[in-house]
Amino acid sequence: MRGKRLSRRDVLMASLQGSTALALGAVFASPARAQAPPAEAITPQLIDAAKKEGTVILYSSMDLPVGEKLGKAFETKYPGLPSRSSAPARSGCFSGWPRKPRATSTPPT
Repeated sequence: MRGKRLSRRDVLMASLQGSTALALGAVFASPARAQAPPAEAITPQLIDAAKKEGTVILYSSMDLPVGEKLGKAFETKYPGLPSRSSAPARSGCFSGWPRKPRATSTPPT
């Protein structure tokens, strides 16, 4: 291999073959698709277990009035199971993160 010099034509042909293989792989590759887990049947045992746990909290980015309507519909369908809607951006869940001071590498003297 040491004695053979690569010509410009050899380099161009190799790059053309490599880019062709890459393009064909991108065209004919099938995208990976994730599947949702199978739905779980709503049984009386599941409802009783949910009642023992307490309030159902819906964390969502939807508008709060829409979430409250969804919660009321849930409570109508499953009486005895209270629900509450929460919008994390509005409830302050994330508001403390940027305010926390960062640790310094060396303590002040």
